[in-house]
Amino acid sequence: MGVRLVVNKLLDNITGLATDSRKVKKGDLFFALQGDSVDGAKYIEQALTNGARRVLSETTHPAADKVDNLRKKVGEIASIYYHNPSAELKVAAVTGTDGKSSVTHFIANALGEIGEKVSVVGTLTHTHTTPPPIELQEFIRKIVDDNVVSVAIEASSHGIEQSRLSGTEIDTAVLTNAGRDHLDYHGSIEEYHAVKKSLFYLDVIKSVVVNLADRLGRDIFLNPPPNRDLFGYVVSTSSELQSTILAEILDSDHSNPITIISGTIVVQNGDGMELEVECIVGDNKLNGKLSTPLYGSFNAENLLAALGVLLSWNVSFKGGLSALSRVVPVAGRVELFSGGELSPDIVVDYAHTANALSLVLATLRKHLHNSATKLWVVFGCGGERDRGKRVEMGRAAELGADYIVLTNDNPRKEDPKAIINEIMQGISVAEREESCTFKVIESREEAIRFAFNSASAADTILIAGKGHEQWQYIGDDKVRWSDRDFAQELI
Repeated sequence: MGVRLVVNKLLDNITGLATDSRKVKKGDLFFALQGDSVDGAKYIEQALTNGARRVLSETTHPAADKVDNLRKKVGEIASIYYHNPSAELKVAAVTGTDGKSSVTHFIANALGEIGEKVSVVGTLTHTHTTPPPIELQEFIRKIVDDNVVSVAIEASSHGIEQSRLSGTEIDTAVLTNAGRDHLDYHGSIEEYHAVKKSLFYLDVIKSVVVNLADRLGRDIFLNPPPNRDLFGYVVSTSSELQSTILAEILDSDHSNPITIISGTIVVQNGDGMELEVECIVGDNKLNGKLSTPLYGSFNAENLLAALGVLLSWNVSFKGGLSALSRVVPVAGRVELFSGGELSPDIVVDYAHTANALSLVLATLRKHLHNSATKLWVVFGCGGERDRGKRVEMGRAAELGADYIVLTNDNPRKEDPKAIINEIMQGISVAEREESCTFKVIESREEAIRFAFNSASAADTILIAGKGHEQWQYIGDDKVRWSDRDFAQELI
């Protein structure tokens, strides 16, 4: 008996799906999942009391059907319950340490410019970067019913590891980059990268878009799964570096169809960037220009990642460049709040890794600065998260900024002073000839206010770490806070 037929029988007379016993309604199918510390079977009685018609469990229970590896199958069951909605869409899944939100929104913006109705799933639209599988399948069904034809999904390492994308038919998988993050969860950078890589080897994937300047991206491109269209992109201000990367790729032996997109930044200023873009498809070369109000080489990479997706979905090279030239910055991603001539500019960004912080600081140097102006950074590190990156972020801040103000960024139940002390271990006079000045102010509001009042009108202040977020988690308290709203208030 086929899997779909078995599941359809399982879903007979089921009126809803739930993994939380407290949210079970009459007629629901309850999934009693095994967690890291709690067995969901413990809540089966509560689910039945609330009206569950059927229960699936990973462990033996008299009131449940036992299903091995149930967590990996929730998405598949949810997809069947919602009538396989992702099969009715073009789906891109974007993974990477940094850039997921930007790339998904650039894809959506560009497709919107050419007349498609598009949706996004991710950090700016949902509670989880990649929603749990039932929530995801329900959302996809909703947008399909609303005549959406394409969706770009952020695929976090947690989401991939926990099979949240199970049941989703992904057309195109994208890798922006693979740095360091979430080692508190994955244990090692090798395991973190392995989880990211696994997305590209799922059977449902039809095409792959990867950053060739990234080691993991090159590995995927040079060792691809069969029967996938490969799109590689690379951006550089150095033609020599770009040529070295492209030579390695073009000299490789490929049976998969390949497309290479290369971009060279020729202009960077306060108005944005201009890129010269070349696209190699077999023996054919296409050339064009892309002007954008966005800042930074990382955004140039994000634009070319989006272009790779557009090309994989049969948008023309010229049409893709034209559409991408009109995309706008994503909320809380290098978002400028201009102070005019009377007060410093403020830039709000989500950078919460050392690499992201370094890139944003370097970008602001190139786009907004001359030798007479100073660059400030206000940031902290999250509590109860990867402690190893704190020193690295302190080092990145010192190397990139003139003034540092260390503050809280979701300390949760960890001692804020201890977090800040660990960041300060990366701030050393030896790191540069002239050490930057730094100050510690735990209150995020007061830290930002101090920087704003202390900076000259010609300076720029980067507020890093929270981006679009609307809350601050301190101890047991969830406190309303928005860097963007406060920046606007100060300006």
